[in-house]
Amino acid sequence: MSTQHRHAGLPITVLPESDLQHVRLLELPPELLALLTGECPPRLQLKSKEDLAGNAKDANLVLCTPDRTYNVRQVSTSNTLYLTQTAEKQDPGGGPPKIGVDAVAKCDTTIELLSTTKQSAVPFIKPALPVYSSNGNYASAVPVTKTELFSHIPLSQAECEESWSELACFESQHPPGCYVPSAKVKAEIWQRAVTAATADGINLTDPFPADDLPAFAMDICQDWPAELVSSVLKGASNLTPGGHFAIDETKAVRFTGLNLLQVKSEGRAIEATGFLRAWRDLLPEAWRAKCEFAALQGFYALQDGGSMIKYADSAPATTATTESKSLGAKRKWHEKFAASRKKT
Repeated sequence: MSTQHRHAGLPITVLPESDLQHVRLLELPPELLALLTGECPPRLQLKSKEDLAGNAKDANLVLCTPDRTYNVRQVSTSNTLYLTQTAEKQDPGGGPPKIGVDAVAKCDTTIELLSTTKQSAVPFIKPALPVYSSNGNYASAVPVTKTELFSHIPLSQAECEESWSELACFESQHPPGCYVPSAKVKAEIWQRAVTAATADGINLTDPFPADDLPAFAMDICQDWPAELVSSVLKGASNLTPGGHFAIDETKAVRFTGLNLLQVKSEGRAIEATGFLRAWRDLLPEAWRAKCEFAALQGFYALQDGGSMIKYADSAPATTATTESKSLGAKRKWHEKFAASRKKT
């Protein structure tokens, strides 16, 4: 179908339905559009939940920037949209050719990106990795690299990294693969680190290089893999502006308390005041006042009027979306365009 009158203006031709390409448009949120049109556009990833063999475990798709995750949703349009391109048109009256427009593709659906709230990757990482126990044994599993592991988790790199650090996971060459150290391992290594730093008169919060260990931790590597020792210390640390790690008091208090409670509780309630004493003993004197149950929020339950405490893992396992600003599952383009014109 095309306009034929020589004075009708710009000639437009719509190809037959069988010749039209069928496409879907991707609608970008303003903040993502700004990133992609900036000086250093980030790498984007399309991901879904998969097992380590690459088999899909969830039909939902997400798009990830380095630090944010967007749910991908397909939306039907209420109006027909065409994609056009310029083309040379012959004048039916024998005049010189004119520039016209061909509608070469039709869009029946669009792809929306819905921003999600910050999520924990812990529920994805823990089931996927073997546990490294206090006797150096570990459950047998097919070795997987950190990069492979993250590629199967439907969350951004930053969200995966944060949970990796929270669990003190480490990647090893001998034995090969990635591991989650047990709570007992983390508690033992932390106790030795505090004891060594105190004995050497070293400030526990002094920064240390990302690819190295603080001086007080060197001897610990005689009994434990260096990658494991590093992961435990980094689990209680923050990254400094200079690219180093520094043990953070608040983070260390929580890290120590969670691991100790998990070790001592073992699925049963234990005496609360006794746990508090043991927790404080694992920390420098100046930090002990911060040992309060509130620091373990989300991972403990009090019983018998508060005299007993039990480890309770209540980490979220699902991804929630924030409120969408879209017009709904049935896209009304004329309404959206009208709203845009009113703003200009």
